[in-house]
Amino acid sequence: MTQAAPSRAALEFVHDVLGCGKIVQQTRYDNHKHVLLRFSVKRRSELVGVVIPFFKEHPLRTAKQLDFEKFASVLQMMEDDVHLSDDGLAPIASVTETMNRKQRSRYLESSEAIRQPSRTTSR
Repeated sequence: MTQAAPSRAALEFVHDVLGCGKIVQQTRYDNHKHVLLRFSVKRRSELVGVVIPFFKEHPLRTAKQLDFEKFASVLQMMEDDVHLSDDGLAPIASVTETMNRKQRSRYLESSEAIRQPSRTTSR
């Protein structure tokens, strides 16, 4: 969750309600006057034990709900140790590439395609 500095109270409220995570300042590369603050939870145990249950009990009412459901499914796969094998990483990468930024996961690129030299020739 990201907010401009004047909205710090909203991030502090979320921090207090969840009882985990922290508020960090982000570098801003646009022309806005205010510092950007981000609420971040990085510990998987807090994501699985606090954040996911909270948002299952209090669903988002925005387009982000679908991303939350995908995020929760990836965390569940990680809890099931699916991410510990190459075969398990592929389904995780398939889910994550459909979230937020909608970019193809580099993990899903063929290793053969990565090793191929560029087909362009300079003359």
